[in-house]
Amino acid sequence: MRYIELLNKYLPLAKLKGLEEEAVKLIISEIAGYYQTEIYLHYNDVIPHKLEKKMVSGIEKYLTGYPAQYILGYTYFYGTKILVNENVLIPRFDTEVVVDFALKVAKAYHNPHILDVCCGSGAIAIAMAKEGYHVDGLDISKKALKVANENALLNNVKIHFFESDLLRNVKEKYDILVTNPPYIAKGEYVDKMVLDNEPHLALFSDNDGLEHYHNILKDASRVLNPGGTIVFEIAYNKAEVLKNLVLMYFKNVHVEKDFAGNDRVMIIN
Repeated sequence: MRYIELLNKYLPLAKLKGLEEEAVKLIISEIAGYYQTEIYLHYNDVIPHKLEKKMVSGIEKYLTGYPAQYILGYTYFYGTKILVNENVLIPRFDTEVVVDFALKVAKAYHNPHILDVCCGSGAIAIAMAKEGYHVDGLDISKKALKVANENALLNNVKIHFFESDLLRNVKEKYDILVTNPPYIAKGEYVDKMVLDNEPHLALFSDNDGLEHYHNILKDASRVLNPGGTIVFEIAYNKAEVLKNLVLMYFKNVHVEKDFAGNDRVMIIN
């Protein structure tokens, strides 16, 4: 089979199922070892049998509603390859803006000590560690921490990952807390592919999606150095209610937008 034949077979099926055609192209290009933009240069090439078999298997699994990133076993975040499986959320492009603002905050400190709370795959911690910062990461999930450690090794960065239910087991002091915690309210709409495959422990939070924020805020003063800062990823529709919660514990809070113009980052000190 040629690449053009494979694409002509599976792209319409993805569209018919309401799935992303780009994900089909991603599976093909990654297995082939090409950049996605290069595929058109190889349209008429015959696909080696072993690769074709692997591509077809991956695409057909995707068509059942299974994430392409889990099929491949990795994704890319902030220019870095990040291993993923069903024990961790798939890092999203929207979260890259959280790293952007966390790095801006970090520049205001001399050699800041940074903690990634609810680190999952370790994507945020690794992005910041690659910029030369001293970063630790925590998560409640042992399985997620295993993935995070594998990613640190893959990306040649030293990060101390440890198990903790939010800030409960934190013994050290930090200048910056950065976190993309669970913030989806129970009963709130979630894309079916996400709901069926990604860990609910990392998706949902009680109290209308605010419980994790609240628990972090109430313990933050214990683990933050004087003048410390918190950088939250937030849901686009929860900025105002979350501001009111923050002001129970901290004096200064402002919200930054993501690339689509939605509220995405909350900076607190």
